[in-house]
Amino acid sequence: MPKTRRVRCPYCGFLDVIKWGKQCGHQRYKCKNCNSFFTHRREDISKRNRFIWFKSWVRGKQTLEDISEKSGYSVRQLKHWFYEYLDDAPT
Repeated sequence: MPKTRRVRCPYCGFLDVIKWGKQCGHQRYKCKNCNSFFTHRREDISKRNRFIWFKSWVRGKQTLEDISEKSGYSVRQLKHWFYEYLDDAPT
C-alpha cells in the first residue's frame, strides 16, 4: 500500500482535514478540529522563488514593479521580503 502524504492544518496542527473546493486553482482544505480554511503551499518552493526574484532585483535586471507584475505580489510585499535578505547579509 503506497504511503500518502497527509495535509496538516497550519493553525492547530490537526491532521484530520477535508478537501473543500478550489481557490485560484489551488486545492482548498477545511480543518475538522478548528474549522479554519486554508490552501496547502510548499514553503520551500515559495522561498526559492522569492530568492530568484531577489537576485534579479539586486542585479538590476528588473525593477520591483516588473517583478510585481510577474509574481502577482505587491511591491510592498516584495520590499518586505527583499529587505529581510538585506538585513541578514554578512557585514
